[in-house]
Amino acid sequence: MNIDSTTNITKINDSENPATTSSPKDEETQVEIIGNFHGGQTWMLDGHIDDFSVTTRFSNPPVKAIRAAVESMAEIAHYPDQSCRDALLALSNFMGPLVSANQLLLGNGASEIIDLVIRLIPNITSFRRGPHSAQYTEYERCCFLRGLEERSCEETADLSCVVNPNSPTGGFLQIDELRQYIKSTEGYVVVDESFLPFKGQNWRESSALNLMTEFPNRLIVIHSWTKIFSCPGIRVGSVLASAELINVLKKFQVPWSLNMMAQAFIVEAFKDEEYLQETWSTVPVWKRSIVNKLHEFGWLCNPNSPDWVPWVFCDVGSEKTAEQIFNICMDAGVPVRWCNTHKLPTCIRLGIRKPSSQDVLFGVLQREFGNENIERIVSTKMNVSNFFAPQKPVIA
Repeated sequence: MNIDSTTNITKINDSENPATTSSPKDEETQVEIIGNFHGGQTWMLDGHIDDFSVTTRFSNPPVKAIRAAVESMAEIAHYPDQSCRDALLALSNFMGPLVSANQLLLGNGASEIIDLVIRLIPNITSFRRGPHSAQYTEYERCCFLRGLEERSCEETADLSCVVNPNSPTGGFLQIDELRQYIKSTEGYVVVDESFLPFKGQNWRESSALNLMTEFPNRLIVIHSWTKIFSCPGIRVGSVLASAELINVLKKFQVPWSLNMMAQAFIVEAFKDEEYLQETWSTVPVWKRSIVNKLHEFGWLCNPNSPDWVPWVFCDVGSEKTAEQIFNICMDAGVPVRWCNTHKLPTCIRLGIRKPSSQDVLFGVLQREFGNENIERIVSTKMNVSNFFAPQKPVIA
């Protein structure tokens, strides 16, 4: 395949893409892709248009960052900088004056960082999730692999894992609520802020990085930079913690975890103010459009999820309807996330995507559900605050 400036980086021609060519096990392969533990694989399926099932930024990565990554390939005969000096400096500058480089570590996506942190935090035997009805499951998976005992959200634990804003529900803890949550335990607290930079220019004011001096030895902040910079294929994540813990993580991290292209990419991405401004101004507008259209079907979107959170969490009233939506959207090439894997089988999650892709999605839903027989949520019968809001005993 020839690559030039006109190539669509989100889709390779089917005739040149091994993932979309037919094979005797094509149906089995598609089931495997759809059932992948973390999702994000549906772009490889035939007929793909746009992916509402993922929560990355709505369009391509920063052009300048892509260019930097491509240019860095001229040096691939050499090893990458194992210390990630330029990338760490760029990250430290982006995080703001409260953060120093010796408190930071970059890794091969947040997944590597999560694994390192949970494996290496000393003297822990129990964990608890954050104060939401469901949460990103990678923390739970890593805790179980370490053999930690799970505690309820109302109990204390040696390790607490909070995703803020929370995936998949979209709930968000303000800085004072987060402080109270940390005070509710004497153990370590990991706060995943992978989506917080979507909040806008002032996102740092709401970040747990402001609490590091208050809880210096037990607060850990993780970011996945693949979300806001729409680059999950290149894998960049970071952790902010005490210098002592960072040194421990460094000792056990695989050498050259962040390759040369990823380092070059992220240095330029952190500088791209125009890209960020476009993100901050676009996401709330497109999200409100999706929410309004879902409400026309009588479905209930989380009213506690801020407009800047880059997805919509929606209760469609029944497991049957949610599964039906999942199937027809997958067939139409605009997949959504069915939250049955989060034990919320009546709910779906939709990433924020461009209006033309929204037109395809809602055209499919209108053809299937645009009649009087649709199962509708009667909002007056739902205790909305109990369903969508954080569980009060944890942060009281």
